[in-house]
Amino acid sequence: MNIQQITSRFQSVHATAKEIIKKCEQAVVDHTAYQEKYKQCSEWISAAQHKFNECKNVANISAREDILEKSEGLKDLISQKSSATLLLNNAVELGEKANLSTSDEGKEIIRQQLQELQHSLDSL
Repeated sequence: MNIQQITSRFQSVHATAKEIIKKCEQAVVDHTAYQEKYKQCSEWISAAQHKFNECKNVANISAREDILEKSEGLKDLISQKSSATLLLNNAVELGEKANLSTSDEGKEIIRQQLQELQHSLDSL
């Protein structure tokens, strides 16, 4: 084996390694984007659930203003429903993109996370 053959093989391995690194970096970007969107969606649902629970608690209503305040809170939640659905759809899209470079176990985790978000939003 001469130096030219060794150089050629090295360049081939080097190019392949660069391609693999690029794919790995993209996978990290995809997973990070999914995790951020998942967290954002999860936090929104949690805050909305808390607000809904406050609005449905009628035990401490003592005046008309309290009723109006709770009514406005519910109207606000209803008006945000389409934004929440869009947020969930974005999380689903990013989850699907992250799944392309995920193991079977990871795919199942992402599927469960998205299913939980969907269920939480539907039950809200």
